[in-house]
Amino acid sequence: LKKSGLKEQSFIRYWCGSSGASEKITKITPQQVAVCRDKLLHEGKSSASVVRMLALLSHVFSIASKEWGYYLINPVQMIRKPRVQNSRSRRPSADELQSILQQIQNNEIRLFIQLAADTAMRRSELFNLSWQAVDLNKRRVYLRDTKNGSDRVVVISNVSAGYFRALNPTAQGRVFTFTHVDTPSKAFRSALLTARHSYVSQCLRAGVNPEVCHLTNLRLHDLRHEATSALFERGLSIPEVASITGHKTLAMLGRYTHVLPELD
Repeated sequence: LKKSGLKEQSFIRYWCGSSGASEKITKITPQQVAVCRDKLLHEGKSSASVVRMLALLSHVFSIASKEWGYYLINPVQMIRKPRVQNSRSRRPSADELQSILQQIQNNEIRLFIQLAADTAMRRSELFNLSWQAVDLNKRRVYLRDTKNGSDRVVVISNVSAGYFRALNPTAQGRVFTFTHVDTPSKAFRSALLTARHSYVSQCLRAGVNPEVCHLTNLRLHDLRHEATSALFERGLSIPEVASITGHKTLAMLGRYTHVLPELD
């Protein structure tokens, strides 16, 4: 029932197939957990993913101790966690975003990406959005029980209102019809690779060196950075931007803000 339930189910499946799954919960040692940690990192899992997987495992031990009557020390709390350095400052340029969109044939996915880049809404917020929460006359989107537990109102631009209208608004149901939250991310990654390949080919035919950073190192979530920064560039204040994006602290808002200076 948790917001992260779908993702955590995959973590649970991993731990159920791990070497320690057949051990009694009171017999699992910090050394065994450390071996699993190192195995995950060796397999190429990011530090952030490993930390989330360990957090789920730690929660199992906490529940066993607090609610199931087991007397044990949580072994996950006894080991070092990988250091997470996942702050990003990458923003797609208008040209990069257009190149990516040109590679996406599905109109619904393309509109999803355009809305993400213009509204600063999270992927999960757009995915779960229902037409009952969209007021195109007032240009408002009403989000309930968001990631940080609060409701908020997103004021959308005329451009975003046009994107919503292109999705054929109905009286009920979800705005987007695809059934998995990862679908836009997979489409974005595929389009990015195709756009990069096309760009490199064009450069080679023209006899010029392709820019190393053009159409590389981009993720769907970077569109939230782009939209947040663009709000500041339009002249909105910190409280105004925070009310739209849903950031509760200035520190978190700063992680998503990368205003580009105007150069003469």
